[in-house]
Order: sequence, then structure tokens, then C-alpha cells
Amino acid sequence: MLKTLYSKIAVLITVVTTLMGLAIAVSGYALMRQYHEEVTQKLNAPIADYIARQYQFSQVEDLQATLDALAALAMTVNPSVEIYLLDASGRILSHVANDNPIRRQQVALAPVEHFIARDARQATLGRQPPLYGTDPRSIDGDKTFSATRITLPNGAPGYLYAILGGKTYDTIASDLLSSYIAKIALLLLVSILLTSLLISLLSVRFITQRIGRLLATMQGFTRNDFVAEPADPNAFLPDDEIYRLYLEYDAMASRISAQFDSLKNMDRLRKELISNVSHDLRTPVATIQAYTETVQAKRRTLDDGQLASHLSTIENSCLRLSRLIDDLFELSRLETGHIEPRREVFSILELVYDIVQEFSLCARDKGVTLYTPATHRNIQVFADVQMIQRVLQNLIRNALCHCPSGGKISITLEEDHHHVYVCVSDTGCGIDDKDLPYIFNRYYQSDDTPHKDRTTSGLGLSIVRGILELHQSRIGVRSQVDQGSDFFFHLPAVP
Repeated sequence: MLKTLYSKIAVLITVVTTLMGLAIAVSGYALMRQYHEEVTQKLNAPIADYIARQYQFSQVEDLQATLDALAALAMTVNPSVEIYLLDASGRILSHVANDNPIRRQQVALAPVEHFIARDARQATLGRQPPLYGTDPRSIDGDKTFSATRITLPNGAPGYLYAILGGKTYDTIASDLLSSYIAKIALLLLVSILLTSLLISLLSVRFITQRIGRLLATMQGFTRNDFVAEPADPNAFLPDDEIYRLYLEYDAMASRISAQFDSLKNMDRLRKELISNVSHDLRTPVATIQAYTETVQAKRRTLDDGQLASHLSTIENSCLRLSRLIDDLFELSRLETGHIEPRREVFSILELVYDIVQEFSLCARDKGVTLYTPATHRNIQVFADVQMIQRVLQNLIRNALCHCPSGGKISITLEEDHHHVYVCVSDTGCGIDDKDLPYIFNRYYQSDDTPHKDRTTSGLGLSIVRGILELHQSRIGVRSQVDQGSDFFFHLPAVP
């Protein structure tokens, strides 16, 4: 029953409202009674002094007849008044109390003295709370009273003590609890409490409904394999903590969805990598094994030319295997962020000359011409020289793989005040537009590529992209089928 936030808050509000209603009713009744007693005491405060001035008790011969006359007089002023004559110690000498039994014969004099002293200061009477004195008709009860000092018939000092709300007052007050006014007040109180309860429950319902919508959105997110579905932001208005919580959740869900997609993509790439690596490793290993077994089995029947050919094939397979392992290791370091460029100032022109010299023999064997930059000015950049060397090597090697005999590969350098722009161009087979977005993916190779070089690892362009990203640069490409390709990037220049 109390499993929802709304039900718990609703029960709590109902209990608190009920307790508040009871507290208001009880405290209201007590305060109203005290207010009435205070008004009664302030209105009837002079009654004892008035009676004492009307009757000189020191000259009275028949005390009881005087008290009966006093009772008649007091009844005309306040029907609930009970009059007592006290001696100097507070003992009751005589009384007029409508035949109600006396249960205490002694009246405490401290409140009486306080009342007489306060009554003498009329200027401050309005700021004083009501005083309560001993009620002789009750075993332990107190009542508001009026009192004054008198001289008794025997000349001894005494007090005239008047209880302002006797048994008659109590009876009338009890009857008022069931009066029309009391019923109206109770009905008004209940109406106010019920209205407050209804407004509170509706307000809580409005708030918890928005929390419920947010919960449903979050549950849908988890049930939908962490794919964030768009929700209506207006369902969480107005702009408060709940709405801002939704905005934070929406941003968090978007990031989680993106990361989840990235993880799924990485898992797919991992599986593809394992598959491709297994295949690429199996090919040179199988070649090495086959030719090694052939050499061992026919070493006595093979002539020098055949033996050299077999050993050359084994060497090429070892080189391809070594290059594949090196590329895998470097790509892994780049993707895991375990490598940082060691930047320094160096001449990019000298680096280009060195790399062209490195590939000149391979290019000559394939019938491809390598062109170096036309400029002879010493152009310097601020980068990791070994990483940029690897970038240029991979780009030239990639160009050689796709450039037929008679083709051309050129490297150009351009600079401005902030960057040096490097471009590696070839006149090879080119790249189709549908393949351009994927050529930097690992092992990607178009089915339309006419020349597939199995001596490469298929990771060269992925390594190029990773290295340039570490240098806050990007590799770009322009290509047309059967006309060639241009790969270009920029590096920070040194003035």
C-alpha cells in the first residue's frame, strides 16, 4: 500500500493534518477559556473591594445575615460569584456559595496578596495575565478571583475572597461545548483542515507525477539496452529541481548511449581485428613453414636459383610478419593513449629527402617516379620527428601500392605564419567516393581496388590518423578514380 512516494507523503500529510486539527481544537478551547477567564477577572476585579466598601465588616453584628445580603448583591453583579471570608491565615470563616459543599478550608494567600498588590497598580493591569487562586469547592483546582483586605467584627485583619467562576460557571461552560457556536467553529475548523489537506495532496500529486514520468523515462532507458529515447521536456516543467534533474539525466543518458555505442563498435572492431590478424598472421607463417619444409626436404635436389627464390620468399614473409606485428603494436599504443609525442624543432624538408631516398630503390623497381618538394628553403616544424617520419613512410608506401608502373608520386610543402602543409600525391588508381569515409579504418580495402598489395599490414592509414590526432592535426584526402589521390595534413610551423 505504501510502496509509492505519493502514498507515503499522502499518509504523512493526513496524519499531520489530523494531529494539527486536534492540537488546534484543544489549544483553541484552552486559549478561549483562558481568554474568557482573563476578561472575567478584569471586569470583576473591583467586586471584592466594592462589597467591602458597601459593608463595614468591623461594625457588622449579624455576620451571616450580612453575608446573605452580600450574596444577593453579588448575584446581581455576577451570578457565578462565590464569596468567602478569610482570616489572616487564609482559613475560611464563612461563605456564601449556593449550598455547594466546601472541600478545602484553607485558601493560599500568596495569589491573594499578589492580586491585591497588582490591583493597586491599575495602570499595568491590562498587561498582566489572569491570576488563579484556591477553589474551595475543588480538591486541587484553581479559579480566577477577586480579593481585598477587610477588618473582621472582632477587629482582626482578614480578607474578602470572591471566586468569579464557580460551579455555575463550570456548568454553563460545559453546556457551551455543544452549543451552536461551538458546532459552527468545529465545522469551520474541519472545513479548513480538509481544504488544506486536499490542496496539499493535489500539490504532492502534481510533483510526484513528474517524478513518476522521470522514473518511467529512466526505466525505459535501461530496458531499451541503454538507448536514449527522446522525451518531451514540457512534461517536466516548471523549471525547478525536478526539471533540472531531468536535464541532467538526459545529458547523462546521451553520454551513456554514445559510450555504449562506442563500446559496441569497439567490440565489433576487436572481433574484426582478431579475425584479420589471425588471417594475416596465418598467411606469412604458412608460407614460411611451407618453404622451410620444402628447403629441408629438397635441399639436395634444389639448384642455387631455386634455393635463392625460396629463401627470398621466406625473407619477404618474415618482413611482412614483422611489419604487421610492429603496426599492431603501434596502433594499440595509439588507441590506448599510452604514447605521447616528443615534440622538437626539426627540418621537415630534410626529413622528406631522407624518406624519398629510402623509397627510391623500391620506386625504381616498380617504375614509379618520386618527386621531392620544389623549395630549397629550410622549413622547420615543431613535432615528434619519428612519428612524422612514420606518417610520411606510410603515405608513400600506400601510394606505391596503388600507383602502376609509369606513375608519379610527389611530395609538396607549403607554409604560412602558423602551419606547414604537407601533401603526398600520386597518379594511381584513385579512390571511389563511397570508399573515402572508410579508408582510415583498420584493414579496410575497397573491393574495386585493382591492385591489392598483400605485403602491407592494412593498418598504415589508421596509424597515420592516430599520430596526426596526437599532434592536433587531421589527415585529409582528395581522390578521383583512375586519376590519383592527394593526402594532406598540417604541422605547427617554427618562425
